[in-house]
Amino acid sequence: MKGKYMKNRIIAIILTITLLVTLAIPVVAAGDGNWGDDNAPWNVGITNDKLLGNYELGTSKEFEIAYYPSDSVGLKAIRHIEITGDYPVSGFEYYENGKWNDVEQFTSKIVFKDTTKQKVHVTFNKEGKYTIKFWVSTADGNQSVVAKRVINVAKKSITIYREVETTPTVVPTTKDIEPVTTEPVTVAPTTKDETESEASTQAPTTKPIITEPVTIKPTTVVSTTKSVTTTAAQKVKVGKTAIKKAVKQKKAKKAKISLKKVKKVSGYQVQISTSAKFVKKLTITKNIKKTSCTIKALKAKKVYYVRARAYIVKGKKKYYGTWTVKKKVKFIK
Repeated sequence: MKGKYMKNRIIAIILTITLLVTLAIPVVAAGDGNWGDDNAPWNVGITNDKLLGNYELGTSKEFEIAYYPSDSVGLKAIRHIEITGDYPVSGFEYYENGKWNDVEQFTSKIVFKDTTKQKVHVTFNKEGKYTIKFWVSTADGNQSVVAKRVINVAKKSITIYREVETTPTVVPTTKDIEPVTTEPVTVAPTTKDETESEASTQAPTTKPIITEPVTIKPTTVVSTTKSVTTTAAQKVKVGKTAIKKAVKQKKAKKAKISLKKVKKVSGYQVQISTSAKFVKKLTITKNIKKTSCTIKALKAKKVYYVRARAYIVKGKKKYYGTWTVKKKVKFIK
């Protein structure tokens, strides 16, 4: 009997270990523990190693997303990606077919192949909290697997954002306490014997004191909780421009840029750089009101890249649209 009991325990331990290993393998391999629908036969992920760590605010940050098809090779699906946060981002692009493409073209139908990773880059212009969400769903929308990263962007680094729950302290407010009202007290007069003894003065004799009951009205304390209302951040939709022309003479030190006009915008921001990733120290930024401009102080015989975006000014804030796909400045004679 004892041998049979030990045998059953050993079998239970082996089954438990097998289950734990089976659940752990996809997470370890992907480097991402947020998979969405556990019943889906595929996984997706956002890798931490390139996303987190040192970062220079205002420069392009490159990271990777990953597809893990598992048993779904050949499955047709639809992919999506987005970044939301405290402020608009710029330069949000993905690498495919040998070139960088604007993220607006990312949502499309795909066919699962082997495990693959795909490069994405984005520029964070201000410190704050941002959410990167990458998900793949079946064409009919019945199954969807989501990878999500909530990050904190600072001037020199990007870290995982960790929420801290706080319980607000409610301070009760009270009404004024009404004063206590009392009725007058009637006291009987005191009489004493007018004769004094030779040895000492006789203590006066007093009649009982008659008092009326004191009436005290109850104090009412009202506890009120003030409702807190929050106003959603204003959302401003800014149209996307396009680069119509970007030319430069090979030996010249200036380039001419022409943009597509966008309705109801305050102006345009143009960047020209010798870096395809628009590294800050190699980039010239210019704000213009019209759709064309000339950028000077360039270097002769150098290859330049240009991109642009529209912006709207409301009050003291600027709201930017999406960057155009970068374009190589063409040499002309």
